[in-house]
Amino acid sequence: MIAQATRAAKVPPLRACALCMHRRPVAGALHCGAPAVRNVFGLQPVSAMRATAGACGPSAAHMDMPGWAS
Repeated sequence: MIAQATRAAKVPPLRACALCMHRRPVAGALHCGAPAVRNVFGLQPVSAMRATAGACGPSAAHMDMPGWAS
């Protein structure tokens, strides 16, 4: 069921990270630069940070968007 939903998804995987203010491109790959992540793990690929057991998790817990700033 999840595989079918993934194939039918219109939004690319890890799209939230591509839009996040904490994103850091390193050697052609997107890395997470969220302070809570970077201070503990250093810059890590978003695929590792967004994994189920990753620091940010599937829900993008540390995501920050430019439009959210007050």
